[in-house]
Amino acid sequence: MARIAIVYIAHDGFISLYTGVGTIARDFLLSFSTINNKLKKEFKGIKLDLYATTIKYNDKCFGYSENIKKTTERLTKVHKNIHLIELINGSAGTKSYGSKDCWRNASISAATFLYSLIQLSRYDRILVICVDTPFAQVPNYFFDQYNYDFIDFIWLPQSTALIHKIDSAIGISSVQDSYIQDRFKWEKGVVDLSKGHKQVKIGAVGNFMKQHLIASYGADEKKLVLIQNSLFLKRLKSYKLKQNEIASKLMTLGVPLDRPLLFSFGRAELYKGLDLVLKNSFELIQKQHFFILILASPYSMEDEYVKELKQLAEQYPLDIKIVFGLDFLTPHYIMQWKNTKILALLSRAEPFGLIPIESRFYNNKNISIVATKDDGFLEQIADGVDGFLVDLNGPAISSIFSKVANLNKQEKLKIAKNGYLKILSKYDQVKIDYNFLKSYILSI
Repeated sequence: MARIAIVYIAHDGFISLYTGVGTIARDFLLSFSTINNKLKKEFKGIKLDLYATTIKYNDKCFGYSENIKKTTERLTKVHKNIHLIELINGSAGTKSYGSKDCWRNASISAATFLYSLIQLSRYDRILVICVDTPFAQVPNYFFDQYNYDFIDFIWLPQSTALIHKIDSAIGISSVQDSYIQDRFKWEKGVVDLSKGHKQVKIGAVGNFMKQHLIASYGADEKKLVLIQNSLFLKRLKSYKLKQNEIASKLMTLGVPLDRPLLFSFGRAELYKGLDLVLKNSFELIQKQHFFILILASPYSMEDEYVKELKQLAEQYPLDIKIVFGLDFLTPHYIMQWKNTKILALLSRAEPFGLIPIESRFYNNKNISIVATKDDGFLEQIADGVDGFLVDLNGPAISSIFSKVANLNKQEKLKIAKNGYLKILSKYDQVKIDYNFLKSYILSI
């Protein structure tokens, strides 16, 4: 009987939730029992344990959630093969993502935990998935000290230093070359290790990231593993509401119920492009009586970008509403609303966003996605088939908004149906992670 430990290490998702990285980690945890049951039917006698591993945060840390932590702890009690592990990153629980010192401390802490897990002599094989920058060099620190041939590592970046560069979560208000250089070297360290170590591989969440890692980091294509971003669709089902229930929630936000709606949401960071949404929505307000709703998650209301968004909204105070705060549920309700006509995703950089998957799941026949014609959106959205793509350096984005607003009923139905069918066939997280783990088991 083979016994395998899966150690999934992420800075967000198990006791906190404020990023897409956290959403993906959380969905892996929530779906694990389903995937485990499928694998046990496929491989008789196999036993899988999951170690959901993160940083030990206190209640002052941005994104920390007592409810998320309690849900995770409840899963560990219901499923004896699921375990919550909390590491240290040297910040006394006050920083989540952090910078180089936090990453180094977190990686050492993770390597020490893995060694203690090995000493238990429970497992025939251990698979360690290190998500994003903070845990990139866990394999480096582990193999610097230990030499075991039954432990495998995959670094799974959702972004890199060369894509998103920096954000206000780490407490640096402006882009600093030294930080970007440190982060690049940190990330490249594990890529270089993978080229000479058979037990270390690099994960790619999509084709854009695959090509980026090869071109910019020198990754060996043979050492790349595709683990495409996807979502636990069963979780999304729990967010479905009736129209009258959504209407009540919209009224509490001050959103008129009788006007067509353009909606956008995301972190209040420059790369998310919420400013571009506002700048290009004025024509919709003037000519088609649209209402513009933005949900923005800032790290601090004192951020310069927050001030810029407020100034843009002040130009049409009766037609634009920006709601600042960390809210993962309200977007799901608005994407189901009958009068939501446009979902605008004008990110300046987006390796593989989750919002197109979330929106399409609800199969709202009135809503169309307008997204940036770049990066990961190119593999998620077929222009004019299941959404629309815009060039941020091309013709006026506002004209594309107007075009989409004027689609007839049949055109909207076609685009919504195509998008819905695509997520069912390509972005079902249970199918994707089941196939990934099945492939791993067959390889050992």
